[in-house]
Amino acid sequence: MSIFLITEYLNILHRIVRKGLKRSYYRIEETLNNKVKGRIQVGRTIQRSLAKGRITDNVCRYQVYDIDSSENRILKKALAFCRKQVGVFRNALDTSVLERKIRQIKPYFERVSDEISVKSMRTFKGNPVYKEYYTAVEYAQLLLRRFSYDITLAGKKEIDTPPFWIDMSKLFELYVYSKLRAVFTGRKEVQYHEKAHYQELDYLLKPTEWDEPYVVDAKYKPRYGDCGGVNIDDAREVSGYARLSRVYGKLGLDADAVAPIKCLIIYPDQKQEERFTFTRTAEPQFEKVSGYVRFYKVGIKLPVIALKNP
Repeated sequence: MSIFLITEYLNILHRIVRKGLKRSYYRIEETLNNKVKGRIQVGRTIQRSLAKGRITDNVCRYQVYDIDSSENRILKKALAFCRKQVGVFRNALDTSVLERKIRQIKPYFERVSDEISVKSMRTFKGNPVYKEYYTAVEYAQLLLRRFSYDITLAGKKEIDTPPFWIDMSKLFELYVYSKLRAVFTGRKEVQYHEKAHYQELDYLLKPTEWDEPYVVDAKYKPRYGDCGGVNIDDAREVSGYARLSRVYGKLGLDADAVAPIKCLIIYPDQKQEERFTFTRTAEPQFEKVSGYVRFYKVGIKLPVIALKNP
């Protein structure tokens, strides 16, 4: 997944450098000879200068307004990681566009130092007022964390990856959406992530050739295939969506004249013979959830990569 993160990061960074790197105030600690600037660090001056006989040297801390800030140092550090990692993808993908962007971006960071501690990279919080910078720093921190803040790991073909790197619930939700859209191609037959009363539904399904619409929710819970019911919290969630007046309005229904909207939970079930049994012309006979009125569930089979025998 790193190639996608690197691509998005370089796109944002390219937009930033075209506008110019952001200047900000940051502190510098420096030993000055016969000069005082900012605030003298008494303890360090005694330790570094007076104890060694350099009575005219003063360790001073002062503020500077320039581009060499912690924020830009993090961005530069992540750019170095990207540059090295793109070299690995060169043998498998066409990385010419990414390499060109790196060459265009790199000169803008010549005046930015490489020195920044791991603690600073981990704990730095960007300013949400500057949206592009804020997003760029977030992506930079993700990239740095991906390689454990160690540039020697970038460029390796095999890297330890933490488990559950992919959000399977979200991936399953998008998979179901793609299948629904492939079957129901009409305008507003499938409405995805509609918002109603400060809540966000997975799907509103209103096929033109079905008798009634559905409030549909995707749950990545394979255990639903082995039991007749559903989790009570899931039932409350989907039932609550189906009682929102705004949902009735989106489906073009009169809340006082029609029966409650049907609810449907879609879950993964590898025991199914076919992957997706929805048809545009006829409403399927979904499995009824016991104990609930007009509440159904259906399992769909997910694609599997078959292992080849060595």
